[in-house]
Parts: sequence; structure tokens; C-alpha cells
Amino acid sequence: MTDQTDPLAGLKGLHLPESITELPLAVGWWIVLIVTVSLLLFGQLLVTKWLNKHRYRRLAMQQFSILVGEFEEHKDDIRLLTSINQLLKSVVIQQCPEVNRAVLQGEQWQHFLHQSLAGVKNLDIGSFLALQGIYQKSLLLTSEQRQELIRCCKVWLKQHRLVNSATGIKFV
Repeated sequence: MTDQTDPLAGLKGLHLPESITELPLAVGWWIVLIVTVSLLLFGQLLVTKWLNKHRYRRLAMQQFSILVGEFEEHKDDIRLLTSINQLLKSVVIQQCPEVNRAVLQGEQWQHFLHQSLAGVKNLDIGSFLALQGIYQKSLLLTSEQRQELIRCCKVWLKQHRLVNSATGIKFV
């Protein structure tokens, strides 16, 4: 036991494995990456298309809010009815230009507005009856009539579906 040699002297140094490179990735990871990017781009395309399709509704709702705010200042029912009627007609003309302009007045106009809300259950054809008041010299709507008209117009701007009667194609 006089041999006092180091028992660890015969060992080799630590052998480290090669460093792992980040590229090239395996083929499966490239496929996952391509599919993920494609799905994100497709989702962005759908969202952009939907936003552009319903942009006119948002703009019409903003204009409607301005009209109601202006009414609070001037309290003129005929001016309110005229402004609302013009807004609704401009939406119809913009989104469905082939609609006969003669339909956009009187009872036919009310029927058209109601028909374009076929899926809404809590509105009847008389909901837009107050729009007839624009043809009168003086008009005083009751608060309930005014609120019902405002509610109906908001619902119409948010939920209407314009259909071409000749082709049956929905425009919005």
C-alpha cells in the first residue's frame, strides 16, 4: 500500500455531446409552422372581410346616434322623422341599388322595412308607422311612440336583411 497514486488519474475528461442546433427543423415542424401561419392568415382574411361587410352598419348606427342626440337639443319630431327616414333610405339605396325608388315611400316603404326584418319577432308592421308623420305639417309624437320608433330603427340598422325580390338573393 505504499503505492500512493491517484486513482482518478486514469480517467478521461468529460465528453460533452455536440450542441443542438435550432435549424434545420424536422419536416413535421415545418408542416406545423406552415399550417399555423396559413390558418392565421385565413382567419385574418375572414375577420377583415366581415368587418368590411358590416362597416356600413356601424357608420349608420353612429349617424343614428348623432340624430337622436340632435333631437334632444331641438325637440322637433318632424326633423327627427325626416332625418331617420333619410338615413334608412340611404342605407337601402347604398346596399341594394336596384330597389325601385317608388317603394321607398308610404305604406310600401313601411312594408319593405318590416319585410327586411323577417327574423325579428317583437316588431310588427306598425312599428314604423310614425314615419308617415313626415308628410304632415305639424306632428307631436308621444314619448312612447318616439321611443318605439327609435328602438325599431336601431333593430333595423343592426339586423336587417335586404333581399332582391326578382332573384331572391340576400344582399346583406
